[in-house]
Amino acid sequence: TYKIEELTMELKENYTIEEDGGFITAIDGLAQVEESAETKAKYWMFDVNGEPSMVGAADVALQEGDVIVWNLTEM
Repeated sequence: TYKIEELTMELKENYTIEEDGGFITAIDGLAQVEESAETKAKYWMFDVNGEPSMVGAADVALQEGDVIVWNLTEM
């Protein structure tokens, strides 16, 4: 098993990543959005093997071969 920090290192090798307090806030300039009168909130969420993660990125334990997909999700 390995922690998500290793995954974010891999992300950083291939994409421009912005973080705040352990949360991914932007990938390649596509930033999450706070809710306003004009827009719904959008946050970076991730799936592990096709299932939404039930814990934060800092707490997920990954296995060799796990597939991680990041999505900018409207809340």
